[in-house]
Amino acid sequence: MKPEIKEKLIGKMAFSTDAEVKYVPEIYKDDEIPEEYRFTVYVKPLSTKQKNEYKNISYNEKANIQEIDKKSNAFLHDNIVNFENFYDLSTEEQIEFEKDENGKLKRSIFEKIPEQVKADIFEFVLKISGFGVVEKKQ
Repeated sequence: MKPEIKEKLIGKMAFSTDAEVKYVPEIYKDDEIPEEYRFTVYVKPLSTKQKNEYKNISYNEKANIQEIDKKSNAFLHDNIVNFENFYDLSTEEQIEFEKDENGKLKRSIFEKIPEQVKADIFEFVLKISGFGVVEKKQ
């Protein structure tokens, strides 16, 4: 399947839960940013358990935005399996993907990812998990 067709079908077709999908967040898809500096993540779709938990909290009228964001961040943290081209601009050094004792991205590194970028990546994770385009509660 051609990459451009595959991209158009994301969120409209199934994705294996053990699949790793390469994604470049939208803000890095700027022609003025050289490819070697485009932050790229490798993510996997939400598991069935995660999907059910996400549905329970996001469709719950009593859930507040902070609860949803906290759960979304936890799912995103668990579903980032690798990344490349992530830099600390103050030192100009590349930040390497490091795993914690549970095999997940170290929390201290995850916290360095800008919130706007995390939101974009999580929206993509939701799409590949079968949620399509998601509207956030206000």
